[in-house]
Parts: sequence; structure tokens; C-alpha cells
Amino acid sequence: MKQILHIFAKDTRRFLPEILITLTMVIAWISIYRHIWLSFPWHGPFDAWSVSGTWVFVDLSPLILLGWWLLISRVLLAERLVGDTQFWITRPYEWKSLLAAKAIFIAVYVYLPILAVHCIGIAVEGFHPQLYIPGLLYQLLLVTAVVLPLAAIASISSNFVRMTLTLLGAAFCLAIAAELPASLIAGRIARPINIEISDVILFLFCGAAVIMQYALRKTWCSRLLLIAIPALICTVGFIDPDRLLMNYNYPLPTHDAPAPVQYSSNPDAASATTYSMRVANHVGIRFLLRVSGIEDGSGIEDNAARVSIEAPDGFRWTSSWQSQS
Repeated sequence: MKQILHIFAKDTRRFLPEILITLTMVIAWISIYRHIWLSFPWHGPFDAWSVSGTWVFVDLSPLILLGWWLLISRVLLAERLVGDTQFWITRPYEWKSLLAAKAIFIAVYVYLPILAVHCIGIAVEGFHPQLYIPGLLYQLLLVTAVVLPLAAIASISSNFVRMTLTLLGAAFCLAIAAELPASLIAGRIARPINIEISDVILFLFCGAAVIMQYALRKTWCSRLLLIAIPALICTVGFIDPDRLLMNYNYPLPTHDAPAPVQYSSNPDAASATTYSMRVANHVGIRFLLRVSGIEDGSGIEDNAARVSIEAPDGFRWTSSWQSQS
């Protein structure tokens, strides 16, 4: 424990400017965001302030991500894990202590400020933060989706320049892996379960790469784990786990168990219209439907949909489950 605290204190002193810059951006983000909450009926990732009565929009999220990128890369590359000529390996550092110290550093200067500003924002609006623990934990999970890949790439990089190039290449590969199935399979778009599986793959493989690199310093093994992430995400895009899960959770209605919500053709509306789609050789059809069966005081949330079309000659086509978000 003494060694962990020693490394943590050393990193805090060394990277104090980066820490202050990151904290300043987080405080500015939550301060401006609160004005949006009070001034607009809607709110989103864009922050704003009033200049002479005119609203000026500024997206501070990229600046926060940039601050995290600089802070995490600097603190992890201070004791780089690639190679065997760095001076710190001659010190009596245990890899568990080194990993724990870096994890505590990130928790204190990345996770804790985000958690604090959200709790303060909730309390200022008159609510009790302890009532929103699941939502706060979900916010930290979203932060982990950024922090963990940054930590994994930093652990396999020998310097800041190579980490930057690797990060850009990884973002490009992940973008291709996410879009490739949709471009090769007609009508196939990202579905809820696929996205969740992809997130699990990202978390597990990035976490395994970081632990392996600290424990064994087998750089190529860790790199292979990270290289496998785009390939696995692309593979997940071609499978359809939603069909089995959705059929299990939402079975087709029967006479004994009718559907709680019914969709029917709306005779009062105009007929179906067609429109061109961005995908080549595809034609979109827009149907105007009437929704019924919703009980008073209840509501529905349309997260995913599957459409079946049956022709007069008996031909039947059923789409895959597709996200509506």
C-alpha cells in the first residue's frame, strides 16, 4: 500500500498542470450545461451561453475527451510498458502496485470529478443524488467506454506520438467494423443486442490487454487482443442474436394472449407513400398507422421493430429486428 500511495503522489505532483486543466474543463462543462437546463425545454451534448442576447453554442465534450486523452496517456506513459530499457524497471516496483496506483489516479482525477459534478447538479436542482445511483453509475460506465480503450492503447505504446497514431487507426478500424455489416447486408443496421455485445467485447478485451501488459509486458500479445476487437465487432454485426432473444421476451400474440398494443391501418390518413433511400436499389415505403390498446396512464417506447409483408400469392418476407433509435 505504501508503494501505491508513493506512485500516486509522484504522478499527482508531476502532472498537476494536466490535472488542473482537465478539472477546469469539467467544471466549465457542468456550469454551462446547467444554464441550458434552465433556459431551454430541451438539452443535449451542446452547451451555450448568452452574448448580448444571442445564444452561442459550444460543444465542450470534445475538450473534455481531449483532456482525458492527454492526462491518461501522460500518466501511463510515465512508466511505459513497451521495451526493456526504461529506468523504472530497476526500481522495486511490483506490477500490481503500479497498476493499482494508475487506476487510483484515473479514478480520482477522471471518475470522481464527473461523479461530483453530476451529484452537485442534481442537488442544486432540488433532487437527492442518492435516488439516482443507477443513472450515476451508468454515466461512469459511459466514461469507462472512453477511459479503458485509452488506457489499453497507452499500455502498448512506446511514446505519445505512437499512441496518437494508434488511437486514430483504432478509431478508423472500429468505424469500419461498425458500418461494414450494414453496407454488405441489405436492410441490416445496428441492433440493440449487437451493440451491447460489441460493448462487452470492447470492455473485456481492453481490460485484458491492460492487465496482461502490466503483468507480463508481452506487448504483441496485448496488441493482438486489441487487433481482435474490430474483427469481433464486425463479426457480431453479421449475426442476429436479437431474433432469438426478442422472440423469447416478446412472443407472437395468440387468441389467449393478445398483444397489449395494436397497430392498424389508419383510414383517415393519406395512402402509403414511397421515398428514395440512401442505400442503392432500395425503395422506402411509409405507412400511416393507428396505435390502439394503450391503457390510460401508460405509454410505450418503440426501441426496435420487425416487419412482415405477405403478398397475395403467399410469398412472405420478414425483416430482422432493427433499432428505431
